[in-house]
Order: sequence, then C-alpha cells, then structure tokens
Amino acid sequence: MSRPRLANAFHPGDSLRKLPTRALLLALVALAAPQRSECQAAPLAVLIDQSTGRTYLENFQATPVFFSGYTIESNAATFSPVGWTPISGNYDAAGNGSVDALGHWIVLSAPSSSMDLSEGVVSGTGGTLAPGQVVSLGATWTGGSTAVTAEYLVGSSTLIANVAFRLNPADYNRDLVVDTNDYNLFRATFGQTIDLRADGNGDGMVNAADFTVWRDRYTPLPVILAPGFGAAVPEPSGYALAACGLALWCGLRITSRGRALTSPAVRR
Repeated sequence: MSRPRLANAFHPGDSLRKLPTRALLLALVALAAPQRSECQAAPLAVLIDQSTGRTYLENFQATPVFFSGYTIESNAATFSPVGWTPISGNYDAAGNGSVDALGHWIVLSAPSSSMDLSEGVVSGTGGTLAPGQVVSLGATWTGGSTAVTAEYLVGSSTLIANVAFRLNPADYNRDLVVDTNDYNLFRATFGQTIDLRADGNGDGMVNAADFTVWRDRYTPLPVILAPGFGAAVPEPSGYALAACGLALWCGLRITSRGRALTSPAVRR
C-alpha cells in the first residue's frame, strides 16, 4: 500500500509547537520516507560542550543509527539559531552527504527559535550515523540551563536521545575526546599568546601548565570513536618526558639567545 505524500503537511520555519504534538509531526515525516527493514533502535546521543556551546550528535553504539528527523528542546530558551549548523545544507545531499547522501533535509523550527532545533527529511531513506560517528551542530547552546531534551526518529518510532553536558578544557581540538591530537596541538602552539586553542588553564599563554591540564584529563580512548581518531595512544608518562624535553629545549634556546646577545661580537 502506498503512503500519502506529506510534503505540504508543514513548511520550513514552522515550529513544532504549531502542530498537535512534536511526536506526531516527526512520525508523519518518517512515514513520508521509505521504511528501512534494517533500522535499529540504537541510542543517539546529544552532547553539549559547556565551554564552547557546541552541540554534537553522536552514535556511541557499535551499530549504525538510521534516523529521519530530530528535535532538541530547551524550555529555558538557551539555543542560538544563528550558531546552528543543521544537517540541512551541510550534511545531506545539498552538503557533504556525510549523514544523508541522497535526501534533502529541511529545517522545521522557526528561524528565530531559541527553544527548539528541529529538522527532518520527507523523501529518500533518511540519514545514517556510522558507529562512533560524531556530527557537529555548531555553537548552539548559549549557556545557563542544562534542562535540554531531545528526540529522534528511527523508522516510524520516536525515541528519546541521551543528552549529556561536558566540560573538558583539555579537548583542545574540540573533537570530543582527549587524546594525542590534543597533545599535538599543545606541542604545535607551545609558547603562543595569540593561538590559544591549547590554553587549557586560561592564563593567556600555552605553556607547561596546559600540558598538566591535558595530562590530568587524558584517559584511554573508548572503543567507539569519532572517525579518524582510532589510533592507539601511548601512556601519559611518555608525553610527560616529551613535555619536559620541550620545555628544556625552549629554555636552552632562550639561554643561548641571551648569551649571544651579550657576546662581544653582538655588542660590536
């Protein structure tokens, strides 16, 4: 039996609150798309970085998550639609296709809404998050209340997404894990007072104290990771030696430079 086309059931910019229930609208969006027999009710997580306001969708399971819409809500109006990077135009067929290479997603929440971020797809097979895949939705959270809820669609079912807030100043490259990439960024910007991405303690300079921030928060990588971050990580003790060597090298350079400036050849 064919399903009715529901392309005119809503318009971009309509708030979910304009319809009978949020779940009803999302269910209609799901029915408008072909069902996947392989759909799994695998959990989807919404992660919010309290230090940057960045919001992420993450599949932390070992199986893919297939979904055709989601909504993230804050009754305290803590969202900024200006900072939102939706799947629509970014990760769908109109974007890089990393979530949905065939479908065209549309934004459902009002352009000025600070209470919900919602989007879905009404044609195609929906989007997919691979095991461990992380998608950035931009700097959407403006701070304050952490009373945030989220729902998403798997087939015709509306599921509750896990919402987690995190505050990790050692995640220097903002990829949701503290690993070698953060250390490499610290090493590359050591001594900087301009590029402060690795200034973990906020003192205005990337220095040895920021290595301590990284070391104290470093933990072995989880089994499921964001794509591209699956390399084994050496123990922090090895990095401690490297950091000491880096600091010593910088100190020797400064000492050598000072001696050179006071030598007779320089004074002449």
